[in-house]
Amino acid sequence: MNDNFYPKNQIILTEKEKESFLKQLPSMVSIDPGIANAVQIVNNMPFFLTQSSCEGQKMNQPVGTHMPVPYLSIGVLYNAFDLLDELAEFLWVELRGKIHTLSIDAEVQAINKHLPTNTEVPNFQKYLSIYLKSRRGIPLLEEALKKFSKQEFPHFENQRFMENRLAERNDSMLMMTNRLMNDMPIYMNLSPSLSLQELVKNLKTNPSLSSVSLREVEENVMGNPGENYIVEFYVKNSEYNISDLFQLLCSFLTGGVIVNQSFQATSSGNYLKKVHLSLFDMDNAFLFASLTDHWANVGAWNRSPYWEVPLRK
Repeated sequence: MNDNFYPKNQIILTEKEKESFLKQLPSMVSIDPGIANAVQIVNNMPFFLTQSSCEGQKMNQPVGTHMPVPYLSIGVLYNAFDLLDELAEFLWVELRGKIHTLSIDAEVQAINKHLPTNTEVPNFQKYLSIYLKSRRGIPLLEEALKKFSKQEFPHFENQRFMENRLAERNDSMLMMTNRLMNDMPIYMNLSPSLSLQELVKNLKTNPSLSSVSLREVEENVMGNPGENYIVEFYVKNSEYNISDLFQLLCSFLTGGVIVNQSFQATSSGNYLKKVHLSLFDMDNAFLFASLTDHWANVGAWNRSPYWEVPLRK
């Protein structure tokens, strides 16, 4: 098992930074032989960098030295989260029946100035995790990754375009910040628990979402005790960009929240996207509720940019 493959305490956003990091990689970690080829395929693709991997438990290996099943986690450069989403959906279709779980997670640690692109961005990581049912699925994963690379990247945008888009997205987030500070969100004067209850009530009226729920837990997945809440819902409308919600929450809250998107199979062979939001810093409850409500109210970023739409009062 090769954890912390993707660096936790530095920002890797450009191809030059990725190239520099990969040169140091052999001295940093040893990749499991069974998953090494899949790791190499991902790292050879533009815009992607593997985060962690494991070939799965073998019969003759001590218990606990490997994960029970093979897995591969993949990060993306330039905050091109839509590209990561595209890879996730592609793999779900190509590996149907071979995937144990497929999920997208996001986290943020600190806001730093990213010198190569001269933008102030969160150390925001969004990564795709693919868990296979067995080691027999690894060759199929390799073939699917090759197929995706072959059909996607001969026509994809160049690096300069991606750097410019990163800067534009950062500017968009700044505009959203200014609008948020200038408007009084409807949740501002509510207690933390009431603001979350009001959020769920509003989300349930949105026809693009379903199975909206709110529950309190004694501690979250980080082991934090106290008042912790989980908001979950399914996204039925493909135009809703879940990446935008993740970036909004992780950029504004910079901690105190864990966000996850999972792909769940249906009886028809398709999948549903389930969003799981865990809040454990209740001082941010009104902001969390305001941002989530605003994302749900606006819908897809491409259709109605967040910074052009006033918040509900």
